[in-house]
Amino acid sequence: MDALRREWRPLTELLEQTRRLLDATGVSVLDKSREVLRSVGPNPGQDSQVLEAPVGTHGKTLRAHRSAESPWPAHASASLNAAAAFLPILGDVQDPEEELEAFRALVDASPVVAWVKDREGRLTFASHAFERLHGAGPGGLVGRTERDLAAPELAAAVRQSDLEVMELGRRLHVERVVPGPNGEPRIWLTHKFPLQGGRALGGVAVDVTAVRHQAAELASIERRFESLTREAPVGIFETNLEGECSFVNRQFTELAGLSAEDCRGRGWKRAVHYDDLPALQASLAEARRRRSAMSRRFRLRHDDGTVNWVDATVAPLPGPDGSPVGFIGTLVDVTIEHLATSDLREAELGFRSLVESIPVPMLVIRSGTVVFANRGATALFRLRAPVELVGRRLAEVCPAGSELDRQLAAIDSSTGAQFPLLCRCANGDPLNLMATATRIEFDGAPSLALMLVNDANA
Repeated sequence: MDALRREWRPLTELLEQTRRLLDATGVSVLDKSREVLRSVGPNPGQDSQVLEAPVGTHGKTLRAHRSAESPWPAHASASLNAAAAFLPILGDVQDPEEELEAFRALVDASPVVAWVKDREGRLTFASHAFERLHGAGPGGLVGRTERDLAAPELAAAVRQSDLEVMELGRRLHVERVVPGPNGEPRIWLTHKFPLQGGRALGGVAVDVTAVRHQAAELASIERRFESLTREAPVGIFETNLEGECSFVNRQFTELAGLSAEDCRGRGWKRAVHYDDLPALQASLAEARRRRSAMSRRFRLRHDDGTVNWVDATVAPLPGPDGSPVGFIGTLVDVTIEHLATSDLREAELGFRSLVESIPVPMLVIRSGTVVFANRGATALFRLRAPVELVGRRLAEVCPAGSELDRQLAAIDSSTGAQFPLLCRCANGDPLNLMATATRIEFDGAPSLALMLVNDANA
């Protein structure tokens, strides 16, 4: 049993560190009065370095000491606490039979399958988890071999690896797919080690099927995400809470004219047009302060002078607890749209300037309401300024009413129309006009332009 306890290797790094700590270290168990109840290893010298850890709520303390010439490793305190946590389970026992029972209680409380075999491959110890796995009751597996528990091919492979561990005296880590109780494949991670100088073998195993399936699913999700970000028609980026970039996709680098490495940290700022950078930084700083989303249009300028207009949208990236750990965002190339809108705006400004200066009266109508009137129309209706017409319903100055609305709705967008129009001046005098109507885009919305002349035939 002592050999088994020396060779037992738990599956966690902390317990492995505990073993390393206790090697060549004096260990004592003290009671509340600081009296030594049990001591293992050399007695502490006058210059010994001492660490202590409480043992649960039992009023005992675990003390470890080593010489002043051998400093404690970095993990010493955590490892000693881990060892103290096991003392209530193992107890302060001296009898080997009691130690065996304490050890078995520890193993049986674990979800890990554990076993010991002799040189001939017969089980001399099996944990409850191992027994449940094979449908056996307490002690029901002792004396049985792998040939009794597994298919011939699997049993032969297990026996071969057992012999290698015992004969070569080395540990073995192996992952195997084994049929489960219902025949479904299960993945087991197994660790085997020699005992008693190779005369016996110990082993522990854990079912990692769910972990491996989750890992495969995660890998699949990561591959889909990588494909999405790689092929997405928009730039995608990620930053930390300080605005330092940690990831950009290919489209981002093409829009910015920089490599992915150049964009890291705060390197992305090199691509922002110098006239737009201050306002963008202010918007991003506000988004970081509020932990909120942000949208803005700005320019990216390449070293060769190429300029791209982009719409950026940034949103907080939540961590496991829901609080933001950074930001994720997109860049959409709107260069063509922005330039087209700018050209349209310039054309509309030119149109306004032209129609305001010509002597022919002109109105622009949208949904039956006057949205623009030039000086000629103002004079025609004997008003003082165009603003007195803008915002009024056309029916207010043209008594035709609903008949006029039907005429305007029937106008073809390509050919326009010409028709007589009866209106009234501000003083109530009638105006017999000839209207020429054409459909246009005005202020970015579909509208109707009316050029008005006096009807000499009326």
